[in-house]
Amino acid sequence: MVRGSDLNGNLLDALRMRVPAMVVSNTTGGCPRIVFRGQRSMGSQGSPSVYVDGTLMGDTCGLSQIQAAEVDHVEIYSSGNASQPGVQRNPNGLILIFRIQ
Repeated sequence: MVRGSDLNGNLLDALRMRVPAMVVSNTTGGCPRIVFRGQRSMGSQGSPSVYVDGTLMGDTCGLSQIQAAEVDHVEIYSSGNASQPGVQRNPNGLILIFRIQ
């Protein structure tokens, strides 16, 4: 878990600096590709599911649009298993974002 008060800038860049196992690759015209596992498995992995306040986002593009100052905390599950109600398992990982209310 990462507290929003420990982050600066946009959420994607802030998490990239704070989560050592997270590899982000940007594609031209596409959403950032995020991988939590080693380089050997990058070829066959998709991106993790991203939830903001319990709502599943369609892709990872929104992570660069959310400012860290808006975030209470972020929970990252590289295994893709979380015991949160309404959150579906994703073998590529989960990023759960809880904004300041």
